[in-house]
Amino acid sequence: MTQKFFVNIIFILITSFCFMPYGFTYIHSVAEINDEYIKNWLVVGPFFPCNIDFDFLDKSKTGGERLLSNVAVDAGTPIIATATQTSLDETQKEIYLTVTEYTAKENSIDFIDAVGNAQNSIAYAFCVLKSEKPRVVDLSFGFDGIISVWLNGRQLYRNDTRKSMTFDSDLVKRVNLNSGENYCLVKIGRPTGSIDTLFQRQVYETLINAPWGFALRVIPANQASIISGKITNRTGDAVSRANVKLEQKGIEKLRTETDVHGNYQFVLYPATGTY
Repeated sequence: MTQKFFVNIIFILITSFCFMPYGFTYIHSVAEINDEYIKNWLVVGPFFPCNIDFDFLDKSKTGGERLLSNVAVDAGTPIIATATQTSLDETQKEIYLTVTEYTAKENSIDFIDAVGNAQNSIAYAFCVLKSEKPRVVDLSFGFDGIISVWLNGRQLYRNDTRKSMTFDSDLVKRVNLNSGENYCLVKIGRPTGSIDTLFQRQVYETLINAPWGFALRVIPANQASIISGKITNRTGDAVSRANVKLEQKGIEKLRTETDVHGNYQFVLYPATGTY
């Protein structure tokens, strides 16, 4: 009896393992992840050139960004894209890539580690947010590069101004999650520009060594605070890439850089005390 029971248990475990869906790590229960950064994603890329508004996910064969942000995608899914072979090419052609699983080593997705150190390029990340009931949440994220965020077939956010990573620098408020699965697609561009002048060469050399990725988490709606502003010089001109620190009681809590327009923003959750 004991031996038969043991064999049955082994059979159940093996059967459960064999039928566990490949790629299940990118499916996240909103109730379980709380407000932690999402580390497990499906990724695909790179695609050339860096154009945040161009749909590299060929609509005629793959369905495009709108469709792929509204269906389940799994590891091993082939992606047929319309893109150039490298950032220096001008002729677009069909590019075949495969979706792979990726787990962040810390709290942010590192596309250089995930898809390679590609210049002037685009990469995509997919995940599923499962909710046991309809709910309203906020999406808080930071990113290196430029970004577009889709959920359930709808573009929630777009920013084509290059930024450096600051956790929780951007916030999409009052996002509706359906009961069941919600499909999230994040598109990050890594613009490196051209090198026609000495100044452009200096900028280019800085950008080719810049990080490329993002960090995203789901937080309760209407509970985050935002501190934002603009840095200008004495003549009123915007100061880009200025370091901005957020301190509380003399202790640095967050740090960011201004964008090309001199703007900065911190999203605070949870926000307590005086800054």
